[in-house]
Amino acid sequence: MTANANSCPQCGYSLQLNTPPALPCDTSRIEQLLTTNEYPDEKEEIAFRSYIANAPCVNSHLDHRIASVEAELLKLQAEKESLTSVIPKYQQALNPVKRLPVEILKLIFEYGSGYHIPAEEYFHSISDSLDVQLPLLVYRRVCRSWRNLVDLGMPKLWTRIKLQLNKPLPTHAHSLLSLYLHRSQGRLLAICLNTPRSNSMDFATGIFVGNFFKGSSSRWKSLFLRGGSGLDTVLAMPEYSYEHLESVHIRRIDMLSVSFYHCQLPKLTTWTSIWDGPAIAFSPSPFFMITNYTISGVWNNSAINIVQHLHFLRTLSIQNFVPGALSVSEVKDINLPVLEELYIREDSDDNRNDAAIAAVLDSMTCPALTTLSLFTSGKLVEPFQQFEERSDFKLKRFAGSEHTGVFVEAIRNRGALETIDIEGTYTTRATKAVLAQLYIPFQSAAMSSANTHFSVSSPTPSLATPKVTFPNLRQLQFRLGDLFFVENFLDRAYFSLYARLFSKNIIPLELAITTADEQAQKILHSPQMKKFAALGVTLKIMGV
Repeated sequence: MTANANSCPQCGYSLQLNTPPALPCDTSRIEQLLTTNEYPDEKEEIAFRSYIANAPCVNSHLDHRIASVEAELLKLQAEKESLTSVIPKYQQALNPVKRLPVEILKLIFEYGSGYHIPAEEYFHSISDSLDVQLPLLVYRRVCRSWRNLVDLGMPKLWTRIKLQLNKPLPTHAHSLLSLYLHRSQGRLLAICLNTPRSNSMDFATGIFVGNFFKGSSSRWKSLFLRGGSGLDTVLAMPEYSYEHLESVHIRRIDMLSVSFYHCQLPKLTTWTSIWDGPAIAFSPSPFFMITNYTISGVWNNSAINIVQHLHFLRTLSIQNFVPGALSVSEVKDINLPVLEELYIREDSDDNRNDAAIAAVLDSMTCPALTTLSLFTSGKLVEPFQQFEERSDFKLKRFAGSEHTGVFVEAIRNRGALETIDIEGTYTTRATKAVLAQLYIPFQSAAMSSANTHFSVSSPTPSLATPKVTFPNLRQLQFRLGDLFFVENFLDRAYFSLYARLFSKNIIPLELAITTADEQAQKILHSPQMKKFAALGVTLKIMGV
């Protein structure tokens, strides 16, 4: 039997050949014949022989068809695999990122590279600018267009360079550093150098640093020093030019002094020395125009001796003197005529450190001071009062911690104060004291209850008109730790702000509270919130 014109040309299907002959009898008859010696009758014999004669032809055709179908199946599978592999390629070719405008790509590269954050924070987030896995270096390996955009179209991404000089330099250090200097296209640079903590740099690293300084120091805008020794002599070499250097930030440097005294630094305006060990001495030139100065971990006389040379200071921050040390300085009457912001923090509770801060306050006169932050002991109230009386400054902002209340109470010129900022874990006492200072207390039972726990739903003001102690106060900021009595705190705040509204020409305060998320949720869902809104008070509740 062969394929006829009715069979399928592709798979060979034929209605005739693919329909097996009908069985001559049912299966029970077959079983009977197979299990006995009974012989098929004449009709059965003819049917059996016809069936046997036709079966090989049908089987052969089926084998041929199975082979054809298997070949067709392999072909279909190959086409499917090809289609499956091609679809992602086409999808990738149509990826919307390929159609992004250059301006959007630049924003992506800028944020991905961390350029949107301050330089100091950026340097803290990366290990080394020579790390080939940095996003900036990865972008340029994606495709030619991205490489051209990063290399030629975004020079600012190449202006931040961090070098780890406390470990062997990679083999590609010279070429990659040259790439940074070339791709930044002459723009000013922010440099971070991590140096060895104890031993000097090895010879190869010293040569590398020397060449780097010589080729780029004239373009430095900001310098961040970390780690240890090895740069104190290099920095001060007169052959290096720092003509555009505006700020120097030093943290944990194991050297006794850092001196730029003989260097030309016409634009240096910011100096920060943060340290938790031996003192760092900074030798300023009388010609330095430093306006922002931060120092920590020094003797108080070191701070005074430095500050007396910085007559153009606008911001001064002194943090944590040498623990338990007091060195009385003979320098007095340091006039800082343009100083606007003064920040003093002392975490030690040693009385000698209090005396060191008092000596600093006693040595300075700051008539232009508008912002004062005192994170210190409350024992310094008297030196603070003398400092204010001598300077006759008019503060606009005061910030402190658990002793804020005693300092706010001691302020003599209260008319200009606009913001009071309380920060710390244990600030319940300070919070109560500050709220109580918003007005001179009424001579009435209602006001006297302000010093005890109470709940006010609709307080009745005294018939006497209260005297406004801070007429221009516009904002209270509380950066709080745990508040054991949230409702009590809100009750006090509401009473104080309610009372202010009974004085003429007083604008409702803005109350900003930053606290733990759980505590912030309690405040947000407090029934007191509606009362504040009714007073016209602006509330800002932020969780951390």
